This record gives sequence, structure tokens and C-alpha cells, in this order.
Amino acid sequence: MKNYDVINLLLKQIKKSKIYWIALSAVIFAFTLLDSPADKIPPLLEQFGQKYPQEKVHLHIDRDYFAAGDTVQFKAYVVNAENNHFADLSKVLYVDLVSTKDSGIVALRFPLTDGNTSGTIALPPNLQEGEYVLRAYTSWMRNFDEDFFYHASLKIGNTRNHPSNETIKPNKQNLPEIHFFPEGGDLVDGISSTVAFKATNSIGQSENVSGFLTDESGKPLVNFASAFAGMGRFTLKPIAGKHYTAVVKFKNGTTNKVALPAALPSGYVLSVNNQDKANLNIQVNYSGTQSSDPVWLIAQANNKLISINEIALLNGSVSISLPKRKFATGIVQLTLFDKLSQPKAERLIFSDRRDQLRLSLGTEKAPSQGTLVSMPLEVTDQLANPVSSSFSIAVVNKSRAIDSTATIPSILSNLLLTSDIKGYIENPDHYFRDRSPATALELDNLMLTQGWRRFVWQDILASKFPQINYPAEKKQTLTGQAKNSKGKPLPNVDLLLTSKGDSAFTIRTKTNNKGNFTFELPDIEGNQQLSIITSANKTDDAINIILDQFAPPSVYKQSLTDLNQTLASYMATKPTQPLNGQTRQLTEVVVKSKKINLVEKAVAPSANLNGAGKANQIVTYKELAHCATLENCLIGRLVGVFFKTVKDPASHSYIKIPYSTSGFNKPMLFVLDGIPMQPGQFSLSSIPIGDVQTIEVLRSGGLIAAYGLQGSGGVLVITTKKGGIDYNAPDEPEDKPLTSPPGVFSFVYNGYQKQREFYVPKYTPANKTITSPETIFWNPAMQTNDEGKAVIQFSVGSNIKKFAVIIEGISAEGKIGYKYQEFVNN
Repeated sequence: MKNYDVINLLLKQIKKSKIYWIALSAVIFAFTLLDSPADKIPPLLEQFGQKYPQEKVHLHIDRDYFAAGDTVQFKAYVVNAENNHFADLSKVLYVDLVSTKDSGIVALRFPLTDGNTSGTIALPPNLQEGEYVLRAYTSWMRNFDEDFFYHASLKIGNTRNHPSNETIKPNKQNLPEIHFFPEGGDLVDGISSTVAFKATNSIGQSENVSGFLTDESGKPLVNFASAFAGMGRFTLKPIAGKHYTAVVKFKNGTTNKVALPAALPSGYVLSVNNQDKANLNIQVNYSGTQSSDPVWLIAQANNKLISINEIALLNGSVSISLPKRKFATGIVQLTLFDKLSQPKAERLIFSDRRDQLRLSLGTEKAPSQGTLVSMPLEVTDQLANPVSSSFSIAVVNKSRAIDSTATIPSILSNLLLTSDIKGYIENPDHYFRDRSPATALELDNLMLTQGWRRFVWQDILASKFPQINYPAEKKQTLTGQAKNSKGKPLPNVDLLLTSKGDSAFTIRTKTNNKGNFTFELPDIEGNQQLSIITSANKTDDAINIILDQFAPPSVYKQSLTDLNQTLASYMATKPTQPLNGQTRQLTEVVVKSKKINLVEKAVAPSANLNGAGKANQIVTYKELAHCATLENCLIGRLVGVFFKTVKDPASHSYIKIPYSTSGFNKPMLFVLDGIPMQPGQFSLSSIPIGDVQTIEVLRSGGLIAAYGLQGSGGVLVITTKKGGIDYNAPDEPEDKPLTSPPGVFSFVYNGYQKQREFYVPKYTPANKTITSPETIFWNPAMQTNDEGKAVIQFSVGSNIKKFAVIIEGISAEGKIGYKYQEFVNN
């Protein structure tokens, strides 16, 4: 008989009683106590999953080491946490670059279409060398724990401020430490338990340790030693009245004594063996006065109930097996509840169904220096059926001893592992490189020591759900509040939003009873000047507009690494960027505000090795506004530069190549956002003119010297638009202040980041000495056909001795594809 049948019978008996309401309250209270976990928890979990669907974000980044002035290429995948299907909830993605000192560097937004977007992040050339955190999230994700945002650690060098003598010094106050985690949550007297541990050094990195366990006698009882990432395990059966201490020896030779968590006199121990391929073997042990009471084991993943099992304890112990076919690939949370629906023990396991996509990559011909590489790609599912889907592909220079897979999680490790548990995970792809029992045990050590907290059970059981402060954005929105001069909200005030420039529009809205307003915006790219016009006739007092600032959340604290070691080989190839030809140490300087002119502002982000604006001539976006193509626009505009018409052997079309009159009949070098490219690799006409912010012409010997022999014919430094400028603003006198008339609030809105094409150098038989950048090839949307096949083509310069191909993607069924393969360029 169900609990609600019981309560109905009781109500019939007491309906005519004089103490009806007292009895009714007592029965309802008793009903809540009698309600078993099997009745109570599933509907609450289902309600949470339906009302608060979880999103995950993954960024495929072309590489993880950069120099100031470089461009980061990325492809974003936004999926439902439940099944890894592309999410349709949010239509706007936010990408931030922040320093580990909690200061924001770049904050961008991108439009999402079917859970996908791609873009670039231009690193400022004056960026201080250090380690930075790249984050991605939707507005909806901000309602939940920030640990579940996408996070990646980027190492960025700068030849101008390279701290050559600086090393990371341990903080004497933060000594190496070790933490112990009893399986299931608690040690219980008289019950044998697995105890996992994790050791870290003073800057949060894992550290290998060894040691032994002892009680009050000081006699060694159990020896232990860490395996991968400072983690390990041992078995302990606590004895009542005993206290246990770990004597730990750290890498630096120091020894420390750490007390283990005290054992409980009674309680539950949940033990899980995940080594069997077919079944998950679970042992529940209990010590105490309620050994005959049943317990319930609930398995759930990403807020979806997998199974619930009522378990009868026999003499305080029981063993059960759950078939693994019930579990999808990923993290599964096992929680043990008593009859009052109180969680008593918890365990995470990683389920590996080995059902993700298979990617096969080969070569039609062996790569050779300076030739076109053609690689066939074939994608199938676990049953060898072809998969037609879109994949992002990066080909990167691997001549340097930098392991990008150690810090940047792949789509496989991110969506299946790091996006579901809290805290920093060191080298997450290590757990997916092979299927050996040793690696599986290391992954299980991670499950024992890492936290999962998309929700807290006590909150779910009390129907305490998250507060929604950030709605899921279907488009760009502008929100804020209207207040009077005394700071009080102004309800029911009419507001008009207007824009200037080519994409002019007007939108009307009205404040609500709290003075809040929302404008739903059309798609806006780049920075655009907007104005909010208030209805002054509603009040005699002034109306103040306070815009909601989409302030990025606080920085995610990553583990620091030694930047000098990691970036040394890359920065050695980057020319030192001189400042006026000299470098010297400056004392502290106080800089007063000065209004810079249009040219100074436009050229500020330039990667010119001589310093931004140090050129013979500067052409800004203003001068290019009415041109059809960049190539035709520059002819006759550049002083001391003439153009030769030649036939492009690859496209068989005619292109114009610039020459400096003092360049010894050698074509000018193109430098696009800091990346040198020789003419013939691409033409000026292939650069969208609307993307260009400035062009600096370098012709004199002192300026071209910074580029060495390859720039001896002159240099065109091309900087694409970086934002921060109202590109549609009319020309103003330099001393004219920017003011708004009464009742008008003007501001610059930062819209979607403009999409920029990745320029692939063209290979020609006559040009076998291509100078390849660090990212040799990038395609964020390569489509496999109905047979699951595609061909990847790119050219490799003779200076590249080794390169790697990284492929990531997701099928329509939510299955993940990942491939990392290295090649030697013979």
C-alpha cells in the first residue's frame, strides 16, 4: 500500500473528530516522515532537471602558448549536460580572458547558432607576460556554480616585459600539504575502508609523496605512496578509541604529521569496485543500532535519475551489482539514503562505455618540406557506421617541447570530466590516453578526491532551488534601471533606445514597477554608439539611467606553472620589440589623462616591432571607408610604394604586389596582426576591407631593420579591428567634449565580436620555403560527408620539423570525437 493510501484511511477515521485540524496536521507530518526516498527523491530530481537544465561549454583552442599580439583561434561547443546534444537554450556566449591576479583583460560576446560559434581573441601587444585564464559561459550558467564554466590556462609571453630573471617563488606560509578522503565520506569504527589522498605543493601543483600510517604507539601500520598527480589510496580498518596519524615525506625532503579524519562510532561505509567491465560492484556496510533498517542507493548523472534501489542490510552488510549498460559515459553520482531520505554516504565513479566517435587520420602522401599535405579523415561511431558532422581542426607547430594537452582540456576530457566536477584538474587528458587498468585506477583516485556539486541534496530535498538572476538569452539584451536624483526607482517611464551609423534603429520600452527596463537588441557587431532618450514629462525631477554591467565573475584560481620554462623555446623565436630603439628601467611615473587623437587610438593595438605608430605612413579605417577592395584602395595612396601586377599560379588570377621604391626590387613583407606573410601566400584583396583598422608603411632602414632580412623590401603592418572604437562615429574636433543633451544618455555598446577569417598561406610549386606561423592551419567547421569522410589540406613550411593535427567535434547524437596525432615533416 502506498503512503498516500495510508493517509486517506487515517483521514476517514478522524474526519468527525473534535480535534480534526490537530490530527490532520499530525498525519501530514507523519506522512512526510513515512515518505520513502523512492517516493520523494525522483520527482524532486525530475523537477530540478526540468526547471534548471544545465549547459556545458567547450572551446577548441588552436594552442595554449602565445605571445602578446598573437591571435587566439577558437571553436565553441555548447551542449546540454544531460546528453551532450547541442543546446538550444542560450543564444549568446561570453568569452573572457582574465589574469590570475583577478583582473579582466578581454570580455567578448559571440552569437550561438545551434550550440556553435567560432571566433578569435586578439591579445593586446602590451599584455604583461604571465599566466591567464580563458573562460566561456552563457548568461544562464551564471545562476549556478562558476566552477562549471569552461576554464583553460593560457601562457602568454612578451619580449618587451619578459621577466628573464623571475621565477615562481614558493610562499613560505603555504607549505606542501596533503588531504585524506575516506571513501563514501566517513571512517567508521570496525569497518574496513578505502582512504584516498591528494598532495599538493605550495603553488597548488600536485606533488609525489610517500609515508606511513601510525596510531598512538608510533608503530607503522600501513605504508602508502602517491601515483599520478599526487594521488593514491590505502585501506584502513579503524579501531574504536584509536587515533591515526599519517607521517608524510614531501618532495623537498620535509616530513609532516597529518591527523586522519576521526572515525565515527556508528555509520555507513559505501565501497565501490569499478574494475569489472560489465557490472559496478557495490558494498554497503553499517555499524550501529539501525542495522535492520533498509537503505536506498540512488544513481544519477547530470541531474537525471539512472536507478534507485532499496537495499535490505543483513547483519549490517550487503553487496549489490549494477549493470553498467544503464550508465552513459561520464561521471555518475552514487548516494546512499536512509529511510528519512537523509544522505549518508556518497561516491563518484566514471562510467566508460567506450561509445564515443572513432576518428581515423591518414596521409595520401608522406609530408615533405614545403609541400601541400593532404590527409583523409574518416569518422565512424562505435558500430563502425559513418558519421556526418562538423569538426574543428587545428594543425600546430610541434617543433617546440610544449605539451598543449597538459593544460588545455580536449573536448573529450572537458565534456566528460572537467565540466562535471569542481576544482582544478591537472592534465585531464591523461585519463583518456589509454584504457589500461592502471590509468582507470588513477581516474578512480580522482573520483575519490574531487568534488561534485551541481546541487546539494539537502537543498533539493527541501525544495530549495537556485535563484534565477540571469535569464537564458535568446538575443542580445540591454538592461538597467531608471532612478530619480535621490536614487529612487522610477516606475512606468517611457524610454527610447536609438543607434547611430549604418545600422540605425529605434526601440521603445517602459520601466516596470521597480524602475527596471529591458531592450531586446538586433544583432550588433563590434562597438556601436547607442543613446537612451527618457520621457522628461513624466516627472519634474531628473531621470538617471543606470545600465546593468555584465561584470565577469571572479577569476578561477588555476595552478601556476613556470612560465620561463614553458615559453622559453617559443619566445626565443619572437623578435624583441624595442621601445624607441632602447630599453631601460623606469621609476614610477604618474600619467595624467590625455585625449588621444583618432590615429593614435586606432594604431594603439598594432604589433609593429618598432612600437605602435612608429612608421613612415599610417592609413586608418577612416580612409578606407568607401573602398571596395583593400588592394585597389591602397594603389596611389601609399607614399613611396608602387604595385606590380603578376599572375597567381595557384588561382590563375592576377594580383597586385606592393614594392617600396627603396626596397631593392623585393616585394614588401605583409605583417597581419603580428604574423609575417610573404606576398604570394595571400593577396591584399583577400582581406575584408571592413576588418582593417590601420596599415603602417615601413620603408626607411631604421624601421625595417626590426624585421631582418625578410623585411628588407619594406613592410606593411596590417592591424585588424580590435574593438574599443566607435568606427561609425563622425569626425570631431580634437578638443570637442563628448556630451549628451538633457534627457539623453549616450554610451558605447560592445556587441558581438566580428568574425575574422583564418588566413591560410597559399602553396605554389615555386614557393617551397613558406614561413609557417605557430598555428599552421585552422578550420572551425570542416564537414564530413554521408560516408563520414573529408580531406584536410594545408601547406607546411620547411622550418617546421614536426606538427600535430588536433580534431574535435560532436555528432547529432551527442557522441564526442577527438583525435590528436603528431607527424614528422621529413
